[in-house]
Amino acid sequence: MAKFIIGRFAQMLATLVIVAIIAFGLARLAGDPVPLLMPAQASQADLDFFRNQLGLDRPVYEQFIRFVGNMLRGDFGDSFRYNQPALSLIFDRLPATIYLAITSMVFAALVGLPMGIVAAVSRNSWLDAIIRTAATIGQSTPLFWLALMLMLLFSVTLRWTPTSGYGSWTHFILPTVTLGWFSAASIARLTRSSMIEVLQSDFVRLQRLCGLPQHLIVLRHALRNAAAPIVTFMALQLGALLGGAVITETIFAWPGFGQLMVNAILFRDFPVIQAAIVVTAVFFLVINLLVDITYRGLDPRVQI
Repeated sequence: MAKFIIGRFAQMLATLVIVAIIAFGLARLAGDPVPLLMPAQASQADLDFFRNQLGLDRPVYEQFIRFVGNMLRGDFGDSFRYNQPALSLIFDRLPATIYLAITSMVFAALVGLPMGIVAAVSRNSWLDAIIRTAATIGQSTPLFWLALMLMLLFSVTLRWTPTSGYGSWTHFILPTVTLGWFSAASIARLTRSSMIEVLQSDFVRLQRLCGLPQHLIVLRHALRNAAAPIVTFMALQLGALLGGAVITETIFAWPGFGQLMVNAILFRDFPVIQAAIVVTAVFFLVINLLVDITYRGLDPRVQI
């Protein structure tokens, strides 16, 4: 196990170097940020001076070497727009996005897992058909449309929840449901297919012949053996939610990581863009490592 973890950390470092190169290149492909940051009436001399202050007048290879050297020290530079350390801006916004992603995944698991289990146990019944239809609708529903409809119904018409903002637990309800909707539908379909495969296996038939109660077979044995792909999907979805909550955060005015990334891209704020990409990559790499370790706990036969 220790050898595996050390090897994975080496792979993670190599991956981060590649991600840093991609982040640097993509940021520069966005164009020159100076005209967006300066007043429209600024002269060419003012633009050149400001470009010099930001270090953007240097050759690209010099900018890259400086970027990598600073990144290794945990310094991504100061935001062009906010004139604050880019990493501090991200860490200030990150908790709101992490809370939203976790609550959304909890919602998705609480909804998707029971739906998938029930559909698998009652395969080819009317209940299975209803659950499969609901899951298909959930996966095909546009996120922005769902967010607006939930806001119109529960905030504007019924006045049960706030329309937007961040504060009390009631502010979490609509963004959580919106962000977790697709994941819940996907978990339901994946759980159903995995559980059906396990329920048709020989060891489950043997347990039934031995008179083991159905609920113990399903929840204690079948679900555990079907859990590996479900855990993988949920872990990857959690990473995707952290980096892909842009639409939800924009609609509900959620002060999170996604909104900061959008503004950074619009204003070509290179330090924030680069820091955001690297931080997102770190989350995915750590989540993948934890999933691989969890596999061993779920199935001791897995060699990692």
